[in-house]
Amino acid sequence: MRDSHLHRYATGPFIRHDPPAPENRPSRMLARGRGRTVYLLARGKRYPLASRRALRKYGGDPKRVVRSPDSEPRALPLGRALTASRGRKAGRRPKGKGRKAQR
Repeated sequence: MRDSHLHRYATGPFIRHDPPAPENRPSRMLARGRGRTVYLLARGKRYPLASRRALRKYGGDPKRVVRSPDSEPRALPLGRALTASRGRKAGRRPKGKGRKAQR
């Protein structure tokens, strides 16, 4: 069948499923409500991303963030905040990196 044949038919509005319903949601997805916080929705929890750098670290693309009603992310339990750091606690130096190690 040629495209010219298909173009004869009227088209309707695009069908969008945005945001996806929980049963149709991918295993990992980025979502945000009306606020500025972007959440990684995964493993049945919502993980707030602390920065754009954190979003990229966890494989996210800012263009793929889905706007959703505030009730969608809030329906999931809150997980720990995801940061761009390498897992160290803030304000603590790694072992062997202090003044004594430099001597």
